Amino acid sequence: MRRQYDVPLALAGMRADTPPGHEDKPAFYVKDFTLSANGSSTDLIDIDRDAAFIWRALFFSSTGQFRIQFWDSSGYSYSNGPVASSNYSQDPANPTAFEVEETIPARGKIRIEITDTSGAGNSIQVVLLGVHRA
Repeated sequence: MRRQYDVPLALAGMRADTPPGHEDKPAFYVKDFTLSANGSSTDLIDIDRDAAFIWRALFFSSTGQFRIQFWDSSGYSYSNGPVASSNYSQDPANPTAFEVEETIPARGKIRIEITDTSGAGNSIQVVLLGVHRA
């Protein structure tokens, strides 16, 4: 089932800072995880082959607490360890925005490692917000 998100226009790509000669179009990457109690999972998000993904924000929904860490295709981690889910927004209208946007090249990947900390089964959806820049 596809969900429609009410996201601030600035995060959805409607910004005036698109470099000359490029076009930005709103983009969302969604990854679902189903974890057993205290279970872990690692998965990849494959970036579109025709445009870079300019990652600006994220939010999630879940049935319990978890820890999460992200890496780019080169193995660069965006944090020095897993981050508690309580540090990220669950509100699509007010996502956790990044001070500096991250450019993931066309055909790049974002690796996500996630661990349940609720002690019960956990259904998690992580949504990455930004734009495709061509």
